[in-house]
Amino acid sequence: MSSDRSAFESDVRQAFAHLPDRYLLMAANAPEFTIMAASDSYLRLVGMRRDELIGRGVFDVFPDEEDAPNEQPRLRKALELVCREQRPHSLNMYRYDLPVPDAPERTFERYWSPQITPVYGDDDELCSLLLRVEETTDSVLRERYKRPLGVRDAQDRSLRRVLIVDPDEYVRTDLVELFSTQWQIEAVADAEAALETVRNERPNAILTAMNLGDVSGVQFIRRVKNLGAIPVVVRLEQTEGHLYQDAFEAGADDVVGGPVSPRELIARVQAQMSEASVRSLLRERFRQQYHRLFEQAPVAIALMVGSEKRYVMSNPAHDELVGHRPLIGLPLREAFPEANVQPLFDRLDEVYRTGEPYFASEAEVVLEVQEGGSVTKYVNFAYLPFYDHAGDIEGVASFSYDVTQQVEMRRAVERENERKDQFLAMLGHELRNPLTPIATANQVLEMQGANLDAERVAWATAIIDRQINQLTRLVDDLLDVARINQGRIVARASTVAVDEVINSAVETMAPTLKRRDQRLDVSVPDRSERVQVDKARLVQAVTNLLDNASKYSPEGSTIWLEASLAERERREWLTIEVRDEGQGIEREFLEQAFELFSQADVSLDRAHGGLGLGLALVDRIAKLHGGEVRAFSEGPGKGSRFIVDIPAHPATDDATG
Repeated sequence: MSSDRSAFESDVRQAFAHLPDRYLLMAANAPEFTIMAASDSYLRLVGMRRDELIGRGVFDVFPDEEDAPNEQPRLRKALELVCREQRPHSLNMYRYDLPVPDAPERTFERYWSPQITPVYGDDDELCSLLLRVEETTDSVLRERYKRPLGVRDAQDRSLRRVLIVDPDEYVRTDLVELFSTQWQIEAVADAEAALETVRNERPNAILTAMNLGDVSGVQFIRRVKNLGAIPVVVRLEQTEGHLYQDAFEAGADDVVGGPVSPRELIARVQAQMSEASVRSLLRERFRQQYHRLFEQAPVAIALMVGSEKRYVMSNPAHDELVGHRPLIGLPLREAFPEANVQPLFDRLDEVYRTGEPYFASEAEVVLEVQEGGSVTKYVNFAYLPFYDHAGDIEGVASFSYDVTQQVEMRRAVERENERKDQFLAMLGHELRNPLTPIATANQVLEMQGANLDAERVAWATAIIDRQINQLTRLVDDLLDVARINQGRIVARASTVAVDEVINSAVETMAPTLKRRDQRLDVSVPDRSERVQVDKARLVQAVTNLLDNASKYSPEGSTIWLEASLAERERREWLTIEVRDEGQGIEREFLEQAFELFSQADVSLDRAHGGLGLGLALVDRIAKLHGGEVRAFSEGPGKGSRFIVDIPAHPATDDATG
């Protein structure tokens, strides 16, 4: 039972992590109500981590505090009611204040509208409670400040703090007496004392004079604004136009000039605090929405600040792009020490210096990976500056999109098209080559006229036959490649002796080898060794390997042909190896040796003819038999070795007719 419950809780937590709404799942174990899972949206709303919630009672995390204006008892009663009556219940609005993120010793007024739904297990017994939370702080505050001051919540007034700054002791005393009926009040005589108070315990608003002795009102207002977004209301004894303008230009939120009623003065300060509360809520709401967009964006986004371009944000897409290396808090060049990316960072430095955005398309980036080695990526990206409140460049935002797959696919298509173009050029060349000797032989016969002798006829006939055979073989190779690629050819297995296959291929190649004065060294198993293969196709594959070896080997050289049988992986395999003393293959070309239309030398005046189909056919014939062919070479001038491995007997489910 314990393991079932653990598995259930694990599944629930994973599901909850991605829910778009604010959900909390708790056990129906009153009075603890142990928290089992929380959605990411809920965590962002309350500003807490998952490990601060899971496994704790909901009222341990959000306690009832006697001196606080919170209404947790209402929530507790609602939860107990759902457990008792096992039906959904909701609260229209209740208050529970949360700590201010930058000042946890202070709280921020928050209002909520929870909906509680019972959750049942497989046995139809109540097992947990699902809490869906909507924040209603905005609407509550907007409604409250539409009402007259006299009917506002006394608790709300008592929680707010106003700092009065005025060098005149009598004025300070009067203002303290006036405002203390509404808020908590602290009064100081000079700017330095006021700034010290602001640093130690941030007030909700400041009411200040403009004449503050050694520090002017303008300087004081600017220094306050540098410490944070605190509403500043300036009180002037007389209506003086230039002081109005100076105060507003310094950053004052409101200026009250001349004789005003106490009610108006209170209302003006209250209005600024109310507006600041709404602004703070909107900033928090915007921050949460911005963070969600940032985290969920399919584009890789990172933010860097300062001249060092120190990372302060990196979304999951950016983490994936850079291989999940540590970034936050690190300067750009420390996070990416790779030399090849430094020119891109020089561009980023220029963006930070000039404010001009920079865009790049398919930039090649080689990044080291944790497992060792490196990975090459192609990236479209933009470097965009962002600014602080004073209009100065604060940092650079990087927007990147990994286009590696698209670039590699496009380049593969381009390479394939290039090979096809080269093939068409070679095809025209190869088809034209046999026609020249045929035309020459025909011209000689025509010149002889009625005086044809047997020797001339035999000579011409041999040329024509040889060139026609070459054309026929060329066309047959083309047709075979097309049929195999279209799946129109299957291996038609029959029982045959290994030496029959080898001897047939040797017999086919004998005239070519003799003409090139090349020696063939053959090693085959005993005559009794038999295999089940498509004899015609396998002979074709061995012939192509021999022809390839002969074509790229010098006259008078030796070619080795060896066939053997061995058992591997509980199955008997036929191995055919062809080795030569030819020109060899460059290492980078080995992987392409069996591709269609592939030849190391693609120029039309190359020394060896052919369309590069021979090895491609060998590869496809080996695969038709459920095997493979591999190429080996130590490099140019060191010969080549080709090994074909195919099952000696097809598997039952692979047998073909």
